[in-house]
Amino acid sequence: MRKKYQGTQVNQRLQNIDILRGFALLGLPTMNMIVFAMPFAAYLNPFALGETSAMDHILFSFFYLFADQKFMGLFTLLFGTSMVLLSEKMQQAGRKAAGVHYIRSFWLLLIGFLHAWFIWEGDVLMFYAAAAFVLYPFKNLPNHFLLALSTILLTSAVYLTVHQDVSEETLGEAARQELMAVYSPSPEQIEQQSALLLGDYQDTVSSARSQFESDPSPQLKAAEIALGQMGVSVIVKILGMMCLGMWLFKSGIIQGHKSTLFYRRLAIAGCLFGLTLSSINLFWNYTQNWQIDAYFQYGMFIKEIGSILMTLGYVGLINLAIKVNWFARLQLWLTYVGQMALTNYLMQSVICAFIFFGYGLGLHGSLSRLELIPIILGLWVTQIFLSVLWLSHCKQGPLEWLWRCLTYFMVAPLRKTN
Repeated sequence: MRKKYQGTQVNQRLQNIDILRGFALLGLPTMNMIVFAMPFAAYLNPFALGETSAMDHILFSFFYLFADQKFMGLFTLLFGTSMVLLSEKMQQAGRKAAGVHYIRSFWLLLIGFLHAWFIWEGDVLMFYAAAAFVLYPFKNLPNHFLLALSTILLTSAVYLTVHQDVSEETLGEAARQELMAVYSPSPEQIEQQSALLLGDYQDTVSSARSQFESDPSPQLKAAEIALGQMGVSVIVKILGMMCLGMWLFKSGIIQGHKSTLFYRRLAIAGCLFGLTLSSINLFWNYTQNWQIDAYFQYGMFIKEIGSILMTLGYVGLINLAIKVNWFARLQLWLTYVGQMALTNYLMQSVICAFIFFGYGLGLHGSLSRLELIPIILGLWVTQIFLSVLWLSHCKQGPLEWLWRCLTYFMVAPLRKTN
């Protein structure tokens, strides 16, 4: 695997990290596509759209167990890893790592803002860039302090998902209805939400931009607080996963420096315990018929713990596959996809927006979960093919190249010379 293939010298990169990044990136649309294709409530609640088939529940449960928050957690963890990796590269090159890091993070923040403002409000790059500003000084902490900090942050993130009272008595009628519109909208609300996404480009981006506005109405403030607590939990989890990524890199775990036995145990323990907890959470939510009160009280926190454990299990599983050379060709394809992570992440949004929004094919709200599977598979094939093709001729992905040029205030060579 660590050889020259179609002009790409993978031995010059930390291939394990590229493979993990490619794996995480291709996993993202398994959940993100739901938000493009359906009202957001369908992401949270399998009953949100009314009548559902057995296949809908099977697919919802499968992706809930194996994908929801797992691939995003891995993607976040790898961003923390890249902070330490970049710093080490800069120091080896005799450059000031801090300056490069903060300039690079500024441009990522801007790219993320443009992504959210003009394409899709579900952008994570802004959060990653902001977290990178905050966490950079912590990269030099001793390993045990980094692990402790990660544990504290992730525990806090889990805690923030527990014991939210969203009853009408607590929130008030208006705020309760506002929250219901997010979690379990009425047919009329679904039609209104879909109409905005199926309008022209201006209608769609105006709808997206409204997500950044705060409603000043006191009647709706309680709903904003309830949703805000979930948002804070996500932000704290991002910080925790990035710290965990830094620890995994400094410990040599994520690069594959441990033994085959270590990764086998990590894969089995992480996936087994993570899947068990996620299954318990899924079962409990179904026994409560996915009622909003139950969901906000106890419907998330066990899954959050499970998703963190399964993310670690995926780290072990992919590194184990690399060590024993399982699916060698697939590993190489994932390497290419991972090397173009920024380009591929934004490409996913552009493609999905074109397929589902009104200014493109306008398929929002017209496909079932089963009918989304071929689109996900097609997106995987497209991104693998384009990544291999592009990197056969160029040193970096197009947006990675632009990001590098902006960071170093220079036009870097893009095409390969041999």
